[in-house]
Amino acid sequence: MGTIADNIREVKPEIFTTVPRLLEKVYDKIIAKGMLLKGFKKAVFFWAVSLANHYELDGKSWFYHAQLRLADRLVFTKWRDALGGKVRVIVSGGAALQPRLAKIFTAAGIEILEGYGLTETSPVIAVNTLEKGGRKFGTVGKPLKNVEVRIADDGEILARDQISW
Repeated sequence: MGTIADNIREVKPEIFTTVPRLLEKVYDKIIAKGMLLKGFKKAVFFWAVSLANHYELDGKSWFYHAQLRLADRLVFTKWRDALGGKVRVIVSGGAALQPRLAKIFTAAGIEILEGYGLTETSPVIAVNTLEKGGRKFGTVGKPLKNVEVRIADDGEILARDQISW
């Protein structure tokens, strides 16, 4: 676990899966580095973080997006470089991800998709997508094609592919 950041920079993945705890650690490390900055650089760093905290998938003004482009040039490119510089998508599963982290990373140009699966049946049952309307922060998206999900009378989640049901 102690070398994972170095390993990610070395491998330069475009897509990878992880658990929310790793994203929390990455975020905490980024913020800790920002705390070490001084003066104007520190102010710009935390302005960018604040801007990212208000990110929405739809509905922001052109002025917000202009600010986000500036924040990207000044701050977020460094975040992506810290993850190898090529990451396009991170799929998070295994536990709930704080919507705040999904917003911040997405605003920084690191798309976060949340997924859900049952260990005993399949690694993935549902996952958000990058398609318009295909995701909402704090959700795991719709079930995959050919996967049917039901809630049993006792509250248990039942899932199987439609071919075998």
